[in-house]
Amino acid sequence: MKIQAINYRTKQAIANTTIQLQVKGVDSGYLSYKTDNYGYFDLDDKYEGQQIAYYTQGANKNNQYVYASEGAELYIDTSTVKTSETTK
Repeated sequence: MKIQAINYRTKQAIANTTIQLQVKGVDSGYLSYKTDNYGYFDLDDKYEGQQIAYYTQGANKNNQYVYASEGAELYIDTSTVKTSETTK
């Protein structure tokens, strides 16, 4: 399923960036994905309906959990994203 990563301050897509996710649910754990030019990443369908959030340095700080579903928007506090991960 395609989910879009969005900067919660500017409301713009977070493109070409590696992000780490924390999953809460049956398949709890941590995942890493790279967003495309439009901020989308493909999450495996087995995570459908489970909660996901951007994961940073051992804690989910200002980021909100959302239920994984096709077309979901994952808002991320980009101040927690390492600049070395972002392609400009």
